[in-house]
Amino acid sequence: MIVVDWGTTNRRVFACEDDGTILKRVQNSQGIKVVPQVGFAAVLAQVLKELGESGDQPLFICGMAGARGGWIEAPYCKAPVALEDVVAKRTPLPERRDGYLLPGVKTVSPDGTSDVMRGEEIQIFGGVSRHGIRDGVLCLPGTHSKWARIRDGRIVDFATFMTGDIYQALEHT
Repeated sequence: MIVVDWGTTNRRVFACEDDGTILKRVQNSQGIKVVPQVGFAAVLAQVLKELGESGDQPLFICGMAGARGGWIEAPYCKAPVALEDVVAKRTPLPERRDGYLLPGVKTVSPDGTSDVMRGEEIQIFGGVSRHGIRDGVLCLPGTHSKWARIRDGRIVDFATFMTGDIYQALEHT
């Protein structure tokens, strides 16, 4: 299978075994903000060629490629959510028989404030699966760091912190 984490500024593509073992990978700065709307299929075909893959394998794309302004919008799943819920709400790619955009996850706090993630949920489910995590709190550091609460293997809720953006702003003052 081919798994793509296609963010705003970066794209990570992995050729994997069904158990998640990574066979090959390509990472570059071809995030969605530099791909023209009509160019997603062509850009994906090029990276599959770089991987030496025919593209006949099942393809799963997560991240901002599924956001409004990405390739095709894949509506959010509302937390609490399990991996099976995300897979069940996948959006088929029009150009591929066995290709899908995976939805992100949305949480709404008691005060009505919402928060979203696209791509991080797949990283969380990977960690939950690989390390047998059933309950806990996970941190995904980055430009928009996420803290996620996991209960019974599901993302119950999460919060985003703009740590990288704040650091960058302060660094340039």
